[in-house]
Amino acid sequence: MKCFGIRNYRRGDENQANTLGLSLTDDKNFKHREFLLETSTGKPLVFSEFENYQSFKKEIFRTLEAAKIKEEDIIPDTFILPSDQGNQEVAIKNVDMMCKAVRDYYQENEALKKKVPHLKTIVFNSFSASYENVDYACVSRHSIDETLPLKEGSQTYIPVEGIMSPFNKIVISQSYESMRKKPDFRREMALKNQKAPNAVFCLGGRVDNPTTMPFDLDVAQDILSKAKTFTQKGYNVFIVNGPRTPADVSDYLYEEASKIDGMRFYNSKSIGEENDENFRNYPANGVHAKEFKDQTENLGGIYRALLYPENTVVVHTYDSFAGCETSQANIPTLIYKGKFKIDKEVRPDCYKLYDILTENKYASDVDTFLAQDKEPKDYEFTPLPPVAEKIASEIKKYDSQKRALFMSKMTEKDRG
Repeated sequence: MKCFGIRNYRRGDENQANTLGLSLTDDKNFKHREFLLETSTGKPLVFSEFENYQSFKKEIFRTLEAAKIKEEDIIPDTFILPSDQGNQEVAIKNVDMMCKAVRDYYQENEALKKKVPHLKTIVFNSFSASYENVDYACVSRHSIDETLPLKEGSQTYIPVEGIMSPFNKIVISQSYESMRKKPDFRREMALKNQKAPNAVFCLGGRVDNPTTMPFDLDVAQDILSKAKTFTQKGYNVFIVNGPRTPADVSDYLYEEASKIDGMRFYNSKSIGEENDENFRNYPANGVHAKEFKDQTENLGGIYRALLYPENTVVVHTYDSFAGCETSQANIPTLIYKGKFKIDKEVRPDCYKLYDILTENKYASDVDTFLAQDKEPKDYEFTPLPPVAEKIASEIKKYDSQKRALFMSKMTEKDRG
């Protein structure tokens, strides 16, 4: 199996796609080839944003032509893509049309059609199993109502708990060793208490519709109170924002952390251009644009490195699915729910994932952990089983069964 995908320019999705591709592929040079293809426009290609299928198909074909797939020694036979959980109204159609367009490209090129008669398609992080152009729908249990019957499609339904993760101890160790070469990182780490346990707060944030997940200053103040509790217990505390963390929340926590011994804030948001309205970027004229830009340039990638030391616990806000990543990496994982009031009617998946993680002891609520008065090294939890390995194993099993069935039918026909 040789896999490929098309970039959607979302770091989390792309990390997961690479993780699944690595688990599935038989290509020994997988790590050295461009697995996720740059789009023809340099931006995500989303069917619902095009006038019609033909105009969408044209851009997909341009993307695949530029990648020169048909000139590769071993033609990719498996296409991987994510479902957009934040835009569920059009996500199913967008996935279907992307798979159809890529398959059409293969079918309309004789060389590709001859070598790959049927392009295998896999969608992950799906909340549905109702597609027409998908072979394998990897559906996260937290994204569906399992009391309702799933509409049968032409694909195989693979249920999983959590999301895939590129994290493991090796990756984290490599990140730490890379960061140690930077003078700014060494200076930062020299400031902490070397014998104390560590708590890393990994912040999520809002989505395109700001009313769905109102991550406001009220939430930020509550998070700060939890962080202070850790420092009072003798922890080094590191707060790291993310692309979705609002600018005012980032400003507030940066300013407050700078006043507290044993607490540091690190920016992970890109700095936007002038008049940039993308909330995922920090405003170019923001209060701390200069400081955040300096951090990004000199301490970019610090989050993974902060997870390396032993006796470290990580705290995720429950709008984020990143708790799956650290739990799979065998890092003690906590979830902050607190004052973060997510619209349950719109995003029940956040609530369901919280329940899955805490009920199975893949993670704990931050308040539960603090009440136990334990250090991370004494924390007992069950690491979330690697999701990508489960998906790859199931797909290979089904593929093997399909091949066996095909060969048995061919044998019967030959005998006849």
